Amino acid sequence: MYASMKHTFATNAIAAGGAESDLKAYLGHKDAKSTRWYVLTAQQRYGSIQSLGLAGSKKGADRAQTGSSG
Repeated sequence: MYASMKHTFATNAIAAGGAESDLKAYLGHKDAKSTRWYVLTAQQRYGSIQSLGLAGSKKGADRAQTGSSG
């Protein structure tokens, strides 16, 4: 169960515009390759992160922090 929750959190955080470097720290990864896997998964699931209009935006950061979807 922990692994699926971790996966869901990480994928949604990236999709909502969270920074890959922040996610790496949250997940305790020593190697960026481990974190990169979640970025690729989010891109496959949601398409290009930039196409969501959230990457790097204040709105995306707010969504990632509050867990709101809209």
